[in-house]
Amino acid sequence: MKKNEANNIQYSRSAKIMKRIIWMLCILLVLNGAGLAIVSAAPQDDSPSLELYKNHAKDNEPFQVSNMVPGDKVSQDFTVRIHHKDQVTLYFKGLITKQSKDLGDVLQVRVTDKNSGKIICQGTFNTINNKEYSQEIAQSGNGQTDVTYQVDAWLDTSVGNAYQKAFLDADFQWYVKDDGNTEPTQPSDNPTTPTDPTKPSQSGGSSGSGSHGGLTARTGDTAHIVLWCVFAICALAIIILLIKSRRDKKLAGEDLDDSDSETHKKLRRSMFIAVLLALMLGVTTFALITSMVEVKDNHFDTGVVKINLNDGKPVISEDEYLFEPGMRVVKDFFIENEGSIDAYYKIYLEDVKGDLADVLQLTIREKGTDKILYQGTAKELTRGSAAVDEAVLSAGERKDLTIRFYFPKERGNEAQDKTLSFKMGATATQVRNNPDHSFE
Repeated sequence: MKKNEANNIQYSRSAKIMKRIIWMLCILLVLNGAGLAIVSAAPQDDSPSLELYKNHAKDNEPFQVSNMVPGDKVSQDFTVRIHHKDQVTLYFKGLITKQSKDLGDVLQVRVTDKNSGKIICQGTFNTINNKEYSQEIAQSGNGQTDVTYQVDAWLDTSVGNAYQKAFLDADFQWYVKDDGNTEPTQPSDNPTTPTDPTKPSQSGGSSGSGSHGGLTARTGDTAHIVLWCVFAICALAIIILLIKSRRDKKLAGEDLDDSDSETHKKLRRSMFIAVLLALMLGVTTFALITSMVEVKDNHFDTGVVKINLNDGKPVISEDEYLFEPGMRVVKDFFIENEGSIDAYYKIYLEDVKGDLADVLQLTIREKGTDKILYQGTAKELTRGSAAVDEAVLSAGERKDLTIRFYFPKERGNEAQDKTLSFKMGATATQVRNNPDHSFE
């Protein structure tokens, strides 16, 4: 009995402490709400605010890049309009939301102020992820400044096959804090300075300043919408908890209020309400001290080079033919591009064994044409001297080929009872950013 009484006293004390915490959070929440109301009612020129401004038709569109290959580079412009009078500190942050195969280790990004040419940040996505970069914006005589940022993303030509069929999603944020005069900060480690790809493919507009007055709707500024949705959900949850608490009390009767189970239930409910209030306080505090614009869901994915050589089946079976001088055998096979990008391909033999390797003459050609890819002995058809097709094998394309085996008449009895075995292989490489048809 004494133990239960001690527990009830402890629960009662905890409940009183939680009530005080809840009251304090409510007071802070009211003060934050009053601050937001004052800020909203104040003239717009008193504190800096941001919007994404379409200086050109393609400005502020999130990246949607598919089938990137080593050497690819894409660019996009984002114009931030700052409504201010005094000097302000504008912050930038890139946030990776999802990625596969650690693509952020090799996918490079650079943010440049097109007006001044100043590089705000540069490095791999993983290097800049969730780091804050700042820039001082001088005071404005006409009450606004347009800053156009060019964001470049690229893969160096040295990126290997391990990053094929990978993706990365990221959000870009620009914001000011407090009254805009916060001391600028920089990350402690300097981002790397990678080299640009050799064959960039760029898109995007140029910088400029608009002359439209007044604060328009903030396109792309979804961060505050999400925050207020969280606020509304928390408020609804608190209302439901309070209604449930009142209903339980009414149904249970006054004599159950002091029971151990009821006191414990009240304490848990109070703790949950306190957590919800703290979350709401964080939402209002963030909204009070921060003006932000955000471009969400920037998407990058890489292409894949994949070749199907005759479904993995041999072009000629063991003991299928007994060759003799003057004999010709023609076999059909195919090669198909099952990847997502155009490719060059080459065909070769490996594990070549037997004395017929330098006797039988091989001819590989496109079926139904006179185009010859290779002519020579099996021994000579190695990776280094492979049959290379200069034509492009497009993504999804299949080519039917033939291979002819010829036993020269002049090779007589010395080639009797000889054999030949081999494995046929094929390799492919990207067409884009590969003018030399390099397979390395």
